[in-house]
Amino acid sequence: MKEEPGRGGTSVKEEVSARERELVEQIEELRRRLEEPESTLRAIRDGEVDAFFMSGRAGDRVYTLFPADPPYRRIVDEMKEGAATLSPQGTILYANRRLGELLEIAPERLRGTSIREWMQPGSLAAFDALLARHEGGRCEIDFRASGGTVFTASLAASVFRNDDVTAFSVIVTDLTEQKASMELAAAAKVWKEADRRKDEFLATLGHELRTPLAALNRAAEIIDRSSPSDVERLRWAGDVVRRQVGNMARLVDDLLDISRIATGKMAIRKETVDLAMLVPAIVSPLAPGFAEKGRSLSLSTPDDPVLVDADAMRFAQIVSNLLQNAIKFTRPDGHVWVTLSKSGGRAVLNVRDDGQGIPPHMLGRVFDLFEQGERIAPPSESGLGIGLTLVRHLVELHGGTVSVESGGPGQGASFTVSLPLSLSSRPVAEPAPPVPEPSASPRRILIVEDNTDLAEGLAMLLRLDGHSVETAADGLAAIARCSELRPDVVLLDLGLPDMDGFETARRLRPMLAPSALLVALTGYGKEDERVRSEKADFDRHVVKPVGFDELRRILAEVDLRELH
Repeated sequence: MKEEPGRGGTSVKEEVSARERELVEQIEELRRRLEEPESTLRAIRDGEVDAFFMSGRAGDRVYTLFPADPPYRRIVDEMKEGAATLSPQGTILYANRRLGELLEIAPERLRGTSIREWMQPGSLAAFDALLARHEGGRCEIDFRASGGTVFTASLAASVFRNDDVTAFSVIVTDLTEQKASMELAAAAKVWKEADRRKDEFLATLGHELRTPLAALNRAAEIIDRSSPSDVERLRWAGDVVRRQVGNMARLVDDLLDISRIATGKMAIRKETVDLAMLVPAIVSPLAPGFAEKGRSLSLSTPDDPVLVDADAMRFAQIVSNLLQNAIKFTRPDGHVWVTLSKSGGRAVLNVRDDGQGIPPHMLGRVFDLFEQGERIAPPSESGLGIGLTLVRHLVELHGGTVSVESGGPGQGASFTVSLPLSLSSRPVAEPAPPVPEPSASPRRILIVEDNTDLAEGLAMLLRLDGHSVETAADGLAAIARCSELRPDVVLLDLGLPDMDGFETARRLRPMLAPSALLVALTGYGKEDERVRSEKADFDRHVVKPVGFDELRRILAEVDLRELH
C-alpha cells in the first residue's frame, strides 16, 4: 500500500508523529511550570516560608504568612495556649506547638486543614457566627483531638487586615482544668453543706435519743425506790416507759423509711379508700393529745365519699406527720384546722395552723431532709426534720402533690395535699378480721433471742400471764430446746449469731405441731425481710419492740388454729 503524500511532501504518518512529539513537549513544559508552585505550596505547608512576594498592577507586595522574626515565633510556639492563624474560611495557615499538643497532632500537619475538622458538630454554629462578624470575639468550643479526646476550650479571635487580605488570629485555651476546679469547688461547697447538715442531724439525733432515755432512766429509778404499795407511782413510771419507748420506735421507723426512700425500696400497696371515712379515723385519736397540750383541733369533711387509690397506712402517716408538724409550731392556745374537700377531679386535704409561720425564703426548703430552718419548736417538741420529707415522698408515691403557704413569721402555715380521685365507684370493702380475746389457756413458748435483757424481760411478762416460757440464745440451742419443750409458739429473732432466723425456722418447722405459731422478730423492719418471712415458714412477722397487747393477740391465734 502506498502512503498518501502530506503537506509539504511529507507523509500523513510523519505529520502525526510530529504532532505527538509536540504534545508531549507541551505536557512536559506544563509539568515543569507546575513544579515551582507545587514546591512553594509544599514549603508553605511545611512552615518553610515566612512571606511571599507578588508583583501586579497595584505594584509589588509582600504578604507575611508567619512571624518573620524567629524570636517572636519562638514566643508564640512556647505559649501555654494554643495559637493559630486562620484564613477567612477557617483554614489553618499557622499553628503553634501547644495547639498541636491539644489536638494530638504535629503542628505542621494542621496547616492547610480547616479548624472546623477538629470541632464537635455542636460547636460549629458558634464558631461560624464568630467568623461572620469579622470583628473578633470569644466563644467556647468543644474540640475533638486526633486520638478521640474531647475537651472544651475558650477560643478568642482577633481580625487583622492588610489591604485586601483578611485573616484571623485565634488563641485556644483549654478549659478542662478550669472546669474541673470549678466543679471541685462546687462539689466542695455541697460537701461542706452536707457535712454541716450531717453534724446538725447527729446533734439533733443525739438530743432526740437522750431525751427519752433520760425519762426512761428516771422511771427506772422511781421503780427501784418504790414499794409494792406505791401503785400510783409505779403506774406513772410504767406510763412513762411505754410513752418514751413509743417515741423512740417512731423515731427509728422514720429513719428506716427515709433509708427506704433513699434506696428506692419504699413500696406502697394501693386500694380504693374513702378519705371521708379514713381521715376522721386518723384525726380523732390525736385530738386528746392536742387538748392536753392546749391546742384545739378542728376537722371538716364532706358528706359524700372522697375515693382515692391509696395505701391507707401510708396515708395515715402523711396526715399524722402533718399534724405533728402543726402541733410543734402552734402556741399553747393555738388552733389547727384539718379540711378535706374535692376540687377539679382531685381530693384535697389541707392542714392549717395559726402558729409561728414560715419566712418566705424558707418556703422552698421545708420539705428538704433534716431541714428545720428558722421555724424553731420548743425543745420538748423538736424533731429530726424528716417528717415533712416523708410527707413529700409518700404523697409523690401516690401520684399526688404537696405544697405549703405562709404569710410569714407569726402568720401560721397551710399544707395542702392533692391526690387524684379514684376511677372506682366504691371503696374496697375488706371485712375486719376478728380480734380474738387474749387466750386464757397457758401456752408453751420458746423465745429465741441473743439479747439476754430482752429475752428475759419478755419471758417474765409471759410468765405473769401464766405461760410456760423458755429461752435460747442461738439457733442450735433453739433446736435442742424445741425437741424437749414442743412449744405452741416460737418467738424467733432473725439476727442470730450462729445461723440466721430463716435457717433456724426451716429446721424448727418439722418439729412443731400444725397449730403451732412461728413468729419472726426483727429490729430492722426491712421490706425484703418481710417478703422473705412470707415466703419462709413464718406465720407472723413483727418489728421490735412488740407491744404486749399485740403479743397477746398473736398467742390467741393458737386457740383459733386448734378450733379449726
